[in-house]
Amino acid sequence: MQYSPSGITGLDEILGNGLPAPSTIFVAGTAGTGKTAFVLQALSYAAKKGEAVAYIPITSQSEERLRLFLSTYPVFDEKIHIHTVDRSSAEKDPLTALLDIGNSLAQINPTRIAIDPITPLGFGFPELEKRRFMYSVDSMLHEWKAITFVVGELVRDEVHGSVISHIADGILYLSREVAGLRTVRRMEILKMRGVPRAENTGVFQFKLGSGGMTVFQELKVAGVPAPMLDTRMSTGIEGLDRMTGGGIPQGTTMLVCGSTGTGKTVLGMQFIYTGLRKGENCLVVSFEERPDQLIAEAKAFGWDLDTYLKGGQLQFIYTKPETLDTDDHASAIASIIEGKQIKRVMFDSITDLEAGLSDAIAARGYVQKLGEYFKSRGATCLFTADSAAGDSARPSCRVSFIADAVINLGYRDIDMELRRTISIVKLRGCDFDRKTREFAITARGIEIAAREKRFGIQKFLM
Repeated sequence: MQYSPSGITGLDEILGNGLPAPSTIFVAGTAGTGKTAFVLQALSYAAKKGEAVAYIPITSQSEERLRLFLSTYPVFDEKIHIHTVDRSSAEKDPLTALLDIGNSLAQINPTRIAIDPITPLGFGFPELEKRRFMYSVDSMLHEWKAITFVVGELVRDEVHGSVISHIADGILYLSREVAGLRTVRRMEILKMRGVPRAENTGVFQFKLGSGGMTVFQELKVAGVPAPMLDTRMSTGIEGLDRMTGGGIPQGTTMLVCGSTGTGKTVLGMQFIYTGLRKGENCLVVSFEERPDQLIAEAKAFGWDLDTYLKGGQLQFIYTKPETLDTDDHASAIASIIEGKQIKRVMFDSITDLEAGLSDAIAARGYVQKLGEYFKSRGATCLFTADSAAGDSARPSCRVSFIADAVINLGYRDIDMELRRTISIVKLRGCDFDRKTREFAITARGIEIAAREKRFGIQKFLM
């Protein structure tokens, strides 16, 4: 079987080989789900390559008005051959409409065709007669020897009962729903003949943007290796490296918890800056603070991030929580992790992520998936999360189960003065200092007391 690129960003990676050619692809969904955007992008992709393609809209609009409307689509190519069919005539006399379509296509011999929508053909027929007619349509589709997209205006429950689903080689169902301030669009691959792996069918989110439609697949996690206990990575804080017995094991998922103002972001940026100085590629994922804010704050400690950013060694992904789409977000992360071979990641913060998602369980699942993905790619990740104020003994972070290491930052009231404290709650597979120690945020970053006596600071170490 031969395959042809679909022209839909991300879809071919999911299918494995692109679209079977020739084939009939049934694109179904209700109004406004992106069906027309899908077929126009697939047609335009082939048209840009010099192939003859045809768009057959069954509509009550004139061709001139229709072309004006279609030109608003970001990927529409003017070379697409358009042949309009009157909707009323198609409903009453579908055989004549079908012959008209066939005569039009015979003149250009297209490699791709879209009938949008096909459901009006024979709309007024009794069910048995409609089925017979659609089997005649199927015979004509095979004669065209093209990739033919047939669009159907159907709800999900109507798809399997439609005769079109029986004659189609592939079925894609598009849907949309509003979740908070976001519109979530989904593509369900119900059937695709010729796809070698059954797991390539399922539900995938997609977005419509200035570059057209993009379909997102889940992060690929091929085995989750354990942290490399014999290979340690410096945090950039001498006192913390001493507490961990020589640094964090490579491949560790680290969670830094603490209430507001305890220094979580500073610790994370110090961890990243240390990696940059060692020649490692690093990624910062943030929600609350923009990259320019983080760069300015780092400069106050003498950490020049601009040089590494301009040199491509440092990457940022900044997303406002209210606009977060996890599939889009994960795709951006994966692109950088794999393209840049990232060694250190700072994710700031899980709390902001949860604020952007209405489903707390989905948020935790996403964080767990990211942690597994970072490990599978050999990256050491530092997540930050808020915990209850005043709890210096143990973190109240609800996602601590994902971490190999948990570090808790807090405050202690000593002699009427609030002093910052740090403790290691967990460091899987390693011995570590279990004492709670004081630390300070100085002009050089975080410094931890080398020893303590009733929390009286004797000496600080970076």
